[in-house]
Amino acid sequence: MHSRRSMTGAITAVLALTASACTHGGQNAGAHGGGRDLTVARPIDVVDLSPDGSFVRSSDSQVVALIADSLYRIDENDRIEPALAAGMPKVSKDQLAWTIELRPGITFSNGSSLTSKDVKFSLENARKGTQQGKLFEPISSIETPSATTVVVHTGAKDATLLWALAGFTAAILPDDFAGMPAQRFYQKPIGAGAYMIAERKPGVDLKLVRNPHYYGAAPKPDSITFTPVADRNARMTQLRAGAVNMIEDPPVEQVPKIKSDSTLRIYSRPIGVMRLGLTTAKPPLNDLHVRRAISLAMDRTSMVRAVLGGGGSVACSWINVTFLRGYRPPFGCLVDLNQAKGEMAKSSYPHGASFSLTYDSGDAQMPLTAQIVQSDLAKIGIQLKLNGTTNQLYKASLANRSFQGRFSLFALPGDPGLSFANYVDTDAESTSSQLLPQIKQEFEKSTRMFDEAARFKMYNTIADQIAGNADAIGMYSPNKVFASTTKISGVKILPTNKVNFADISVSG
Repeated sequence: MHSRRSMTGAITAVLALTASACTHGGQNAGAHGGGRDLTVARPIDVVDLSPDGSFVRSSDSQVVALIADSLYRIDENDRIEPALAAGMPKVSKDQLAWTIELRPGITFSNGSSLTSKDVKFSLENARKGTQQGKLFEPISSIETPSATTVVVHTGAKDATLLWALAGFTAAILPDDFAGMPAQRFYQKPIGAGAYMIAERKPGVDLKLVRNPHYYGAAPKPDSITFTPVADRNARMTQLRAGAVNMIEDPPVEQVPKIKSDSTLRIYSRPIGVMRLGLTTAKPPLNDLHVRRAISLAMDRTSMVRAVLGGGGSVACSWINVTFLRGYRPPFGCLVDLNQAKGEMAKSSYPHGASFSLTYDSGDAQMPLTAQIVQSDLAKIGIQLKLNGTTNQLYKASLANRSFQGRFSLFALPGDPGLSFANYVDTDAESTSSQLLPQIKQEFEKSTRMFDEAARFKMYNTIADQIAGNADAIGMYSPNKVFASTTKISGVKILPTNKVNFADISVSG
């Protein structure tokens, strides 16, 4: 979410930063950037290429980020820099109007000009999103005084708006989906990013090629092909055989061997938090004591060992500790079986309870995590029914709130305010929580605090309340891991849980 720098300082420095054309940038850089083809084997296929829908899966959102730029982007140091925007926004004295100038001469991958009209459409469309629409709810109206000028108005001060505009869910698309129905458009979306879709064969591969109209420095690979390979050992076999030159999530037990192999490279960075979300709308999870018992009973250290092979850390909150500036809610860190049993004894279900857990069975980590949670909760008399399902059915259960418990890898970078916005969204699992009105009030107060120290102090209070309410429970923070051959160089895993694929060099 927010950069570690003061938001007030960022706004003060707006005019000075306007000249910064973004590190990816020279205008009309269609020249060759090094060439070669990059092939990447990943655990799961690309399913949803809508900016909002792709939030559920990093494999989807990574592609969205490659083909459709936003006004701003988050760099490798978790700082905001201009992308489609010519510079940082000019914020009005009352901090309710943000004027953004676009880079001149930008075109989409289909050759049509990108104008303020496209920005207005895209942000209004983002506001309707079922996954992340809450991030854009503060926007009250959008003006387009010229083809290259956008004025975003907010109904109240919002210190996190700039971070929302820098996310992939704020990707800029052609007005009215270029005249196509949304469903058809998202099969092969058009954007102004570094790449465009050349071929999409569900279950087989998705191939991206350079966008010839890209406004920034030409990406290094000529093409990027993503291939779904569910079995992690099969991915490793393909890498060693040269069938692909990069893989996502290699077998955790083979990581030490990969590191010692002179023909291979390993890349790792802590990202996100695996979260257990519990709806509070119906029994037995409407009972605070039951939810607290669940949080206290889960052996997070065992999860880190078994699921991550030690490649990660225990999470005390569902927001990454990095983005909370090291803060760990005390209750969220507790694992105490006796205390968990005590909470059950105080609940309306002293003799046991049951509920179902919905998760994406195609995810690399969720199925084993579900088994561990099932075993842990059995020790306090809670029977957990596992409901591993497809990605589409999983998202449907989130949309209609038919789940009782669910997993999600929550990896929203930047200011924690964006994560809290997700929490208080009417589609979040906490909608019936008794604490929600108080948390919502405090959250809305925090968004108006452009003083970063004061805002983060309130964030700690909100994080404590949510941890104690135990409806969004952090379990572990995994390391995102990639492996490649030595023909690949320049790989970086960004704070956004994305890889800098456009900057990777392929040799030989």
